Amino acid sequence: MAVLAFAVACSQRRLAQVQTSGELKSLSIVQALAGAGDDLLVGLDVSTPAVLKFGTIAGEVGGLAVYRDDSGRALLLVPNAGNDSFHLDELEGVGLYYGSHGSGYLLLSSQGNDSYAVFERNGDNAYLGSFSVVANAALDLDGASETDGLDVISTPLGDRFPYGLFVAQDGRNLMPPENQNYKVVSWEAIADVLKLQTYTGWNPRRAVLRH
Repeated sequence: MAVLAFAVACSQRRLAQVQTSGELKSLSIVQALAGAGDDLLVGLDVSTPAVLKFGTIAGEVGGLAVYRDDSGRALLLVPNAGNDSFHLDELEGVGLYYGSHGSGYLLLSSQGNDSYAVFERNGDNAYLGSFSVVANAALDLDGASETDGLDVISTPLGDRFPYGLFVAQDGRNLMPPENQNYKVVSWEAIADVLKLQTYTGWNPRRAVLRH
């Protein structure tokens, strides 16, 4: 069984798909992020083929593009300008939340304003809202800021995270003032604020959906 790996060439603005057999194909997404100027590719997430073959690529300036393996094309998914409903500033990390029956969410870090935007994964990729990870004074923990990368999972992870979790790299660790670290948030807390689903049927080890 072949294993696929994906990578983005930051300054060259290319997405590469590598297979263990040695085959390689790459795709330029300059056109998909048209008007981005010197935009850099900084984030990548790839869905499992059992659900839907596509990868999402975040550009710092130009927006979020989607690469569909079946068509070999890169399409502009979420523009980063000219939208009155939300404001994204210096896009970085991107993650996929697997919901029920092939649904789910795209999560995107907006590094410039220390927030995280949530979009519908399907349909017209409607914007659902944004949230921030703020300080917890009771635990002497600061919030998350200057996030380069993030990830999210809907699989239950023990008693503390029965509906999965969201993790963000914290590039400016203030409390305590130490090196950068990661901030972990229960998905249930995010879902409660933005009225999102809490689906627990996704198992990444099997890479299938349990309906």
